[in-house]
Amino acid sequence: MSTRVVSRNQWVALQCGSLPIMGHFLLIANVLRTAGRDAWLSALIGIPVGFLFAAVLLALRRRWKGTPLVDGIYHLAGPVGGTLISALLVLYFFSIGVITLRGLEQFVTSVFMPETPYIVIGVSFILLVAWAMYRDIETVARTAIVLVLFIIITGTTVGTNLMQEKHYVRIFPILENGWPPVLAGALLFSSLWSELISVLVFRSKPYSLKREAQGWTSLILFNGILFILSVLSPVTMFDMPLATHFSWPGQAEVRLIKFGIFDRNDIYGLFTMTAGSLIRITLFLFAACETIAHTVPISSYKSAIGPVAAVTLIVSLLPFWNDAIYSLILQYFYTYSFLLILIPLGLLLLPVKNKKTKRSTC
Repeated sequence: MSTRVVSRNQWVALQCGSLPIMGHFLLIANVLRTAGRDAWLSALIGIPVGFLFAAVLLALRRRWKGTPLVDGIYHLAGPVGGTLISALLVLYFFSIGVITLRGLEQFVTSVFMPETPYIVIGVSFILLVAWAMYRDIETVARTAIVLVLFIIITGTTVGTNLMQEKHYVRIFPILENGWPPVLAGALLFSSLWSELISVLVFRSKPYSLKREAQGWTSLILFNGILFILSVLSPVTMFDMPLATHFSWPGQAEVRLIKFGIFDRNDIYGLFTMTAGSLIRITLFLFAACETIAHTVPISSYKSAIGPVAAVTLIVSLLPFWNDAIYSLILQYFYTYSFLLILIPLGLLLLPVKNKKTKRSTC
């Protein structure tokens, strides 16, 4: 198993580099089709839900004092319950990896290289992910810190450049279709916070309650504000219903950026999508491998990297995928994955056992 310990800034950066790929790129078209011009209200409602989920994870983290998630699960839920919950988490982390890889394949192919087969993009990228996983999560976290700083600086520049294209009067009338579409969109955003459970998979350095809370607060606020801006921009720039017709609304915005003699800046969208996807896929496949290593008798999480990476690639290349199927899978996955909050909440409510549950380890 991994002996690396991540710091507060590192796990915050990992999530701030990972969540925007789904909340800023892949899921935005679904949210706009669900909530329409009121999608910003959906994102706004999702912020307090994020704080609630973060509070549960923080309480569980303080209770376990840095113990990895699976060890705590076996300790509290016993061998049978621990195995079942661990299997569910592996499936969840693996599914996020597959969905993100497939989204990247479709994005690169449809926007930049339409004649390139998916398998070329998938193989080259999964090899890079596997290499990053072998390096360890701390190396990926350091990369994530650089990426987040880059996003903050360039994102502010891009937003300022596009201000003249935005007309905020287009968000009116508010609640033109009532609350049901808004709440349905809020559920999609709220389900994104369930991904934060991956923070508990890795060993972390001990911090005071105040510093831990500051980390969670900055994480929720950064992503929450980004979610709001991600759905406001296409509505204020393209208006409805045109904003719902884009497969990649974020990339449609990037194409309008102009810096002096540079009329097309598509490369910015390509860079942020690929760099963020690298962090995101590596993070969740790493979490899947760590969970497997804590559950089955293998010498290290590295023994699971090859099989997990191979299966992720194969599933992402299955012939049933197309734009409609991908959108449908996203819709259902991020409608029901909100239920994962029941795992940390249930573990928090379980009484602490005096003795550690015995199980086979390596």
